[in-house]
Amino acid sequence: MSDILIAFGPMATEENVHSLLSRGPGVWAEGVRTFRFSWGVVGVRPPKIGGYEPIQDDSGVTAVVGRPRLMGRDHEMSGSGFVRAIMPIVTNQSCGAEALYDMLTGMFVLAQADSSGIQLLTDRMGFRPVYYCQRAIGTRLEDVAAISDLTDAFDIVSLGELVVHNVITFPYTSRRGITELPPASVVDVSPSGAIRRTRTIWEPCEPDGFGDDSQVEEDLEIALRFAGEDITRGANRVGVTLSGGQDSRAVLGVIPKDRVAACLTYCTRENRETDVARQVAKAFGLRQVLVRRSDEFYADLLVSGTSLLGTEVRANAHGLCLLNAGIADDYDLIVGGQLSDTLLKDHFMPVDEYERLRPKTFGERVRAAARLMMRRSAVRGAPPSCTRGRDVLEMVLEDEVRDEVASRRARRLEEVAKIRPHSAREWQRFWPVSRQDDCSHSLGNSRIVSWDVLFMHTKVIEVACRIPPRLRCDGELALRVFSRLYGPSASIVNANTGLPMDATPAQVRAARAARSRNKAIKNAFMRLEPSDAPWNDVQGSWVDSEKLQKLSRRWGLYRGRLVDSAAIDVLRPVLKRDVRAMVSKYDDTLPPTVNHMVMQLMLVIDGVLSRRPSMAAS
Repeated sequence: MSDILIAFGPMATEENVHSLLSRGPGVWAEGVRTFRFSWGVVGVRPPKIGGYEPIQDDSGVTAVVGRPRLMGRDHEMSGSGFVRAIMPIVTNQSCGAEALYDMLTGMFVLAQADSSGIQLLTDRMGFRPVYYCQRAIGTRLEDVAAISDLTDAFDIVSLGELVVHNVITFPYTSRRGITELPPASVVDVSPSGAIRRTRTIWEPCEPDGFGDDSQVEEDLEIALRFAGEDITRGANRVGVTLSGGQDSRAVLGVIPKDRVAACLTYCTRENRETDVARQVAKAFGLRQVLVRRSDEFYADLLVSGTSLLGTEVRANAHGLCLLNAGIADDYDLIVGGQLSDTLLKDHFMPVDEYERLRPKTFGERVRAAARLMMRRSAVRGAPPSCTRGRDVLEMVLEDEVRDEVASRRARRLEEVAKIRPHSAREWQRFWPVSRQDDCSHSLGNSRIVSWDVLFMHTKVIEVACRIPPRLRCDGELALRVFSRLYGPSASIVNANTGLPMDATPAQVRAARAARSRNKAIKNAFMRLEPSDAPWNDVQGSWVDSEKLQKLSRRWGLYRGRLVDSAAIDVLRPVLKRDVRAMVSKYDDTLPPTVNHMVMQLMLVIDGVLSRRPSMAAS
C-alpha cells in the first residue's frame, strides 16, 4: 500500500506524480501526498495504517515507505507516530543514519528531502527495491520509467534474464538507464538528480568461522521469539497466513496469541492443505479464515499481479486474494512466513554443494561411485523446472544475449564473493532479496495490506548470516529450532509431505521417491477429484501452472489478443524460439516458468507499444 516517487526538473508536476502513485489494485489513492521543492516533486503513498504519515516542517519532509520498526520500542500506531519517533535520531548529527540503522528492522525506504536535495535510506537486505535514474527515483519501476520517458526503453538482456531466471541481475532493470539502488545504504542525491554519495552501512558478511552449532541454534530461537513479539507490538488484530507446512506454523508459534485475530489460509478448493491448516489453527485455539479464490484467480493474476508489481519479477502476487475477498482492511497487521527457505535453508544452494553436504544412504553412495566410473558427474544436475537448474535454459536465448547474461552474472558473483567468499554462488541468487526469484509474495503483499514477515526481522537476518552451510542443508538447523515452536500442533502432519513434523530429511526423500516410482500413489497424494478447472485440482496452496496455461479459457483469451502483437518484435531478438508460436501455444519443451514469463512480458510490452491502457494497467 505504500510507495514513493521523486521527480526532478522543472517539468515535474505534482499532478503527474499523484496520478502515477494512485494506480494499481487496492491502492489507497486518498492517502497520496505530494510536496513541491525548487528542484522537483516528492510524492508519497504511506501505509494506510501504522503511524507512517510523512512530516513536513521547516527543515523539509521526512517520509517512510514500507513497515519499518524501531526494535523494542513503542510508537503510535496511527498518524505520524513512527516518523515522529525517528526524527530526534535522524536530526541528531552525533548519531546519524548508522545509529538509527542499528535500531531498525523490516522492509522500508526512509527519505528526507529539503532544498539541498534528498537523502534515502534503504533497508538491510533490499526487501523493498528503489529504482534510480537522473530524472526520477521511486519504489515502482514503471513509475520511474513513466516520469523519465523510458517506458519503452526495454533492455533485451534483462528481458532474456527474466524469461530464463525470472529475475534480473542486480543492479540492472528491464529498462535501459534505470538501475536499483544498493541495500543497506544512505544515498545522497543533489537537486539535479545526480547521486553525490552512496555510503553502505551494513553488509551480510560471511564470518571467518561459523562457531559452535549449539550457539547458533540458541541464537536463532532467541531471534525468532523476539521477532514474533517485536513485529506485532502495538497491533491488536493480527492475521497470520497459515498453510499446512512448517514455516507458517513456526511463525504462529512465536506470536503472542492474544494479538492473533485469525489464521488466514488461501483457498481455491478445500484440500489437504486447508484441512491441515484448520487442525493447526484449532490446536492453537484460533479461528481459521479461508480466503477464497475464484477458479480463474491465477489466470487473472497474470494481469492484476503485473499491475501491482510491474515488470521486474514473475508477478505471482498471491495475496491479491485478500483484496478480492474484501478482508484486506480487517486486520491492522498480517504476518507471513516467506523467506524462511531462502534465508535459513538451502533453497538456493548450488546442487553440487548440496550433494556434497547432505547425508547419503549406502545406495546413493554406490550409485555416485558408479557414475564416476562411467566418467560421468557423480552429481545429477537440477531439472530446469527447479530454481537451481535454470542455468541450462539460457540455451533458448540468442547468443549475444546469452553471453551478456553470463557476463552480468559473473560480475555480480565477483562482487558478492568479496563479502561471502565461500557462499557467493548461493547468496548471489537472493541478495538483495529484491532479486530473489520468488520475492513477489512479500513485495506484493506489502502493497496490498499492512504486512510484515517474521524472517525479515533484523535479529533473524543477523543469525542467518552465520548459519554454516551444512546446517542450512535440508533446513537442518531451522527445523531443529522450529520443532520447539510448534507447540500443540507438533503432532499434526506436514501437509507438504504427508509425514509427521519430526520426519527426517531422509524419510521425506524416501517418501518422494516412492511416489515418483508409482504414478497411482503420486496422483493420490498430489491430486484432488477432477473439476471443471483442472489446474486447481491440487492438494497444495497454489496451482498446476502447466495445466493453467494450457487449459484456462482466460489464458487462451490472452493468447488470442497477443498472437499478432507488435510486442513479438521486441522479444524476437531475445529468444531463439519462435515467439509467435510460444504465444499461440504452450511450449512443452520448456518449463511453466519460462512460458509464463513470455506471456507476462508480452502483456507489458503490448500495452506500452500500443499506446493504449495496458491490460496490465487496467
